[in-house]
Amino acid sequence: MPSPSIYVAALKRFAIVAALLVPAFVIGGGAIIATTSGSGDGATDDPVDYPDLRMREPSRLRIANRQDEGKTILRFETIVWNAGTGPMELRPDNREDEATTYAFQRLYVRDENGELDFVREASVGNFAFHPEHKHWHFADFAAYELHKVANDGSIDDEIVASSEKVSFCLLDDEEIDLGLEGAPQDSEYGQCKQDTNQGISPGWGDSYESFLPGQNIDITGVPDGDYFLVYRTDPANLIEESDEDNNTSNVKLTLKDGEIEVFYKEPTPTPRDGDDDDEEEEDDDR
Repeated sequence: MPSPSIYVAALKRFAIVAALLVPAFVIGGGAIIATTSGSGDGATDDPVDYPDLRMREPSRLRIANRQDEGKTILRFETIVWNAGTGPMELRPDNREDEATTYAFQRLYVRDENGELDFVREASVGNFAFHPEHKHWHFADFAAYELHKVANDGSIDDEIVASSEKVSFCLLDDEEIDLGLEGAPQDSEYGQCKQDTNQGISPGWGDSYESFLPGQNIDITGVPDGDYFLVYRTDPANLIEESDEDNNTSNVKLTLKDGEIEVFYKEPTPTPRDGDDDDEEEEDDDR
């Protein structure tokens, strides 16, 4: 069977041709709106400035115990960022008759002055109201897995514990690389309402601290030993990107006697407020 990347490439080529030939069209039940680029003569074989989602190395890992439930929880911080030349922007489409808020990815191309011109958009999933965070999240944006270590020291395919797919309120809240082409010097995305666009600009990241709901895996009963914590963004491969093969990150760790040792590849992060608490899930404006 052909790999998913072949289908993704074919879909991108089809959408680009359609964007140049027709003003609008509909596929199935989801609208895909296309316009010609405002940049005029600068069109190439693929004129879109795509985002490129990447996960920073898992950080601020800690063990928390829910004494009243007899559970052991692995908590951690997540930062997903955009290394592409275009924004990862999502537009909500609230359809009251269906009681659903759909998410449409909007794609752009930069003109000769560096301004973004809209090219097209496509349905990529749903938004949902997050009762614990008290605002709207893009569903199924990340997944977390604890893998065994293979005999050769690599990540084994066997998953010993995992999270459900995690939703995100997508914001520019971490400056990662503002020297990147197309990176704005100020945050472009800052709200997560039902009727506002969400996104991550080039050079910016969206962070979720370890005390927030969803930033954990239940590791109750997992034996002591060596493991890899693996992060995945866009696990269903719905978001169009310039590179579909760099959406994961990992860190090796050892569990022993209720303690954790983490072998960070990047500099060890400094603690944040709340990192030392035994177990909590605090409300936050994220």
